[in-house]
Amino acid sequence: MTFLETNAADRVILVTGATGFVGQHTVKLLLQKKWRVRALVHNPVKRAVLPPAAEIVEGDLLLPRTLSAAIDGVTDIIHGAALMSNYDHMPRQKFYEVNVEGTNNLLAALAGNKDHQAIRFVHISTAGVLGPTPEDGADENFPYGRTLSNYEWSKMESEKVVKRYQGPWIILRPSQLYGPGMTYGWLDVAQKIQHRNFYLLGPGTAKIHPAHISDITRGIELAMLRGNFRDRQSYLLAGPNPVTLKDCFKTLSKCLDRPEPISIPYAPVYWAAMGLSWLPSSLRPASLKLLSPHRVRFFRYHRVYKTNQAYHQLGYQAEISVGQGFPEMIKCYRDQGLLKSF
Repeated sequence: MTFLETNAADRVILVTGATGFVGQHTVKLLLQKKWRVRALVHNPVKRAVLPPAAEIVEGDLLLPRTLSAAIDGVTDIIHGAALMSNYDHMPRQKFYEVNVEGTNNLLAALAGNKDHQAIRFVHISTAGVLGPTPEDGADENFPYGRTLSNYEWSKMESEKVVKRYQGPWIILRPSQLYGPGMTYGWLDVAQKIQHRNFYLLGPGTAKIHPAHISDITRGIELAMLRGNFRDRQSYLLAGPNPVTLKDCFKTLSKCLDRPEPISIPYAPVYWAAMGLSWLPSSLRPASLKLLSPHRVRFFRYHRVYKTNQAYHQLGYQAEISVGQGFPEMIKCYRDQGLLKSF
């Protein structure tokens, strides 16, 4: 019997990172589809963000003894818990501890379950593990990048952990996420654009491939329904079209009713970031903690992805462009009081 033929009530899906951005949206969608959801929660205070229909189980990926109970009785695991890129100023060791050792602990606990060969494991990674790409895009066979942020490096290493696991698994690699409820990354950019202190480094011709959270959670759902767990496949998930950074920030500025960011020379900022990288995080000004060579290089190199494999095997096809999705995200920020009204 395939997953498509089973009754939703017969499956119990464990979601790690359930209180995070992707996790919350994933839990909500799965519950809408009438699947039973068990949410692994590290911080009990955050359980209030989850729908009442979700079963809450407390656990910590860094405390293996807390994971067996979370896994007991599940049929599927969606592993999204991670230390995210907004903490890139933290030591690489911390990313390794949470994202790599945490994944290894979860899989070790899963391997100790008597039903582990029947439990399907979905690992939420990032397209960022590929680093810079050609302008026409990279596919799943593109090699891992060589110049990765601490976050991307740790996700690459956690993918390697998953690939050594002998049970059924797939890896999903979402591109640059955005959408309502995302309180890091785009929020910081939006606030800076609103206060006219955000600058485009260089001409802004590098392309990125933003993906709305609704498209990504739909991709997760399709992976659950049609993913090739037997052959242990990886799938890139991206938005409908890549956009240049200039056009991306122009669209965001329009949503904020602000002029598009001014372009400044790339090289001086890059070398300043290189100099700052030698300073301990504790000695850097708060406003410059996230200024790193990696973040500056983001303005120079393409990050574009081919989703042919997800399209042909899963039926994945992104629908929401930044022109549609950015206004929704900005409205959400305003409704939450995260952006001032002028």
